[in-house]
Amino acid sequence: MRKFLILFLLISCFKSSLINRIKNNQIEVKNKKYPFQTHDIKSEDLKKIVNNLKKELAAQSDIFDLIVKKFWSYDGLNFGFRVAKLDNKRQRLILRYFSPLSERLFAGIIIEFVYNIKDKKFVEIYIYKIPVE
Repeated sequence: MRKFLILFLLISCFKSSLINRIKNNQIEVKNKKYPFQTHDIKSEDLKKIVNNLKKELAAQSDIFDLIVKKFWSYDGLNFGFRVAKLDNKRQRLILRYFSPLSERLFAGIIIEFVYNIKDKKFVEIYIYKIPVE
C-alpha cells in the first residue's frame, strides 16, 4: 500500500509540473544522446514505474512538440515509446521515444526522459537525430 501511495504522489506531481518545468527551462534539454552506459530493466518494481510514466507521457503528447521546438521547427511528429533502460551507476531510469522523419539525411528523432530512481524525480531530457545508415 505504501508503494502505491508513493507512486500515486509521484504521478500527480509529474502530471502537473512536467510541462511547466520544460516551458520555464527548469529542466535541461540537451541536444545529444544520453552519454552513460545503460542496461535492460529487470526489476518488476521499476517496470511498474516505467509503465505509469509512459501513460502520463502519452496523456501529455504536447510535451514532445515542446521539446522538439527547442531545437528544430518540425510539426506533427508522431513519437512512440521504444525502450526503457537503467543506468545503475547513476541510479537513473531512461525512457526513450522515437519519431520517424521523412528526410534524406535523418531517419528520425529520439527523445530520452531521464528520471532519478531514488526519489523518482525527473532530472533531464536528451534529444537527438538518428542519421540514415
